[in-house]
Amino acid sequence: MRATEFIIEDVAPGFHVYQARVKVSNPLYATSIDVAVFAKSPQMARVLLQAQYGKDSVVNNVVKIA
Repeated sequence: MRATEFIIEDVAPGFHVYQARVKVSNPLYATSIDVAVFAKSPQMARVLLQAQYGKDSVVNNVVKIA
């Protein structure tokens, strides 16, 4: 399932679904991943994704999808 196909029926009050592209790299490879995350703001979404994928990851194009 792509992040853009994410359908939400019951989201906790104050939270939204954000889509982002995360570039993860290590000595053996680099890849970009489309992800979806529940957050209250784009800044919170970015912080959550950096906590999950590491501070060296690059989080791009954080947009609200639901």
